[in-house]
Amino acid sequence: MKIVIIHSANNGFFPRFYRELHNSILSSGHKAFLLQPRNGANIRNQLPNQILFGTRLNWYIHHKLYKLTGIQDIWSFWETIFMIIKLIKINPTIIHLHVVNECNINFPLLTWYTRYKKIPVVWTMHDCRAFTGDCAYFDEINCDRWITGCKKCPIKFTYINNTHLQWQIRKKIFNKFYSLHIVTPSNWLANYVKKSFLKSHPCQVIYNGVNIDIFQKEYSDKWLDQYNIRNKIIILGVAGAWEKRKGLDYFIKLAKDLPQHYQIVIVGNIPQKIEKIINIPRTNDAYFLASLYQHSTIFCNPTLDDNFPTTNIEALAAGTPIITFNTGGSPEAIDSTCGIVVKKGDYPTLKNKIIYMANHLNQFTRNNCTKRAELFSNKQYFQYIELYTKIGKEVK
Repeated sequence: MKIVIIHSANNGFFPRFYRELHNSILSSGHKAFLLQPRNGANIRNQLPNQILFGTRLNWYIHHKLYKLTGIQDIWSFWETIFMIIKLIKINPTIIHLHVVNECNINFPLLTWYTRYKKIPVVWTMHDCRAFTGDCAYFDEINCDRWITGCKKCPIKFTYINNTHLQWQIRKKIFNKFYSLHIVTPSNWLANYVKKSFLKSHPCQVIYNGVNIDIFQKEYSDKWLDQYNIRNKIIILGVAGAWEKRKGLDYFIKLAKDLPQHYQIVIVGNIPQKIEKIINIPRTNDAYFLASLYQHSTIFCNPTLDDNFPTTNIEALAAGTPIITFNTGGSPEAIDSTCGIVVKKGDYPTLKNKIIYMANHLNQFTRNNCTKRAELFSNKQYFQYIELYTKIGKEVK
């Protein structure tokens, strides 16, 4: 089989995700290709069998039209023609979409191509935007308008609030993919898909996997001395870029309110230096990241909008227990032996549970954490191979 994976940008979770999926496809005797728009992230962070299409100018024009009209998925006509020409040359067995609503693709053209060539489509949805009028997440504002049409959207992304029309366009277009199979990395997101205008399509959960061997090896703890925190109880947070949605405000409060022998350490880009918080810049060094997890006391994830955070799995693989808000699919990574789930936004309970966990680490042992992490190993990616094989047999 030839699997063509389409994804917008090589940043965040995706490079590691793709490498593991790519390796699983190849080891199963199939071929994988990565089709992506030509942009800075994809040029700087090249991945195996990557094929680029389009121009940065096209994205700029598409993005401007989106901002002006509130409609995203109908522009980039010629760029999508060029993308389809590349698809024709590859002649894929299956097209596998990931994050694609990023001002690069004309979806009426793409869906037509899949029907014309009778190419099945797998769509792994890493957020909610495929079935909303625009937003990737809506939990924070407790919105359910996406079920009936996204009218009068309380979150405005564009000059004209056209979310209802965008919702109608997506409903019409996305249901025209040939033999669409939806995958979500969490039961939380799968439950939303089953309430959406995509509910008639098969939907299954395949949790994201990580290379747990990397995080389970023993690494140096020299960074504890570098920051003079060897005798501290370390509360770790990890994100690519910190913002309100990721829970930065809760770490700022914790830094002020926790006892002096606690230390907040957050990894990732932050808007500005924060008092009493040690900030380690975003890193792509998996071994250093594993050391940070391993030698922290607790991994704290007070996310307000999320699907299935890979950071939770990485922490477990490193043997570090987790405290997280009951947000999205975040609680699905843990059980009572390796973590605690707190009601979203309940700061007093969050603080108290951190202190409780730090004083009762015998209940949340390293062995409990690593055992739980085995459920989210690289073996998860072979579930995609099984899905590809099943779909391939169905369409013969």
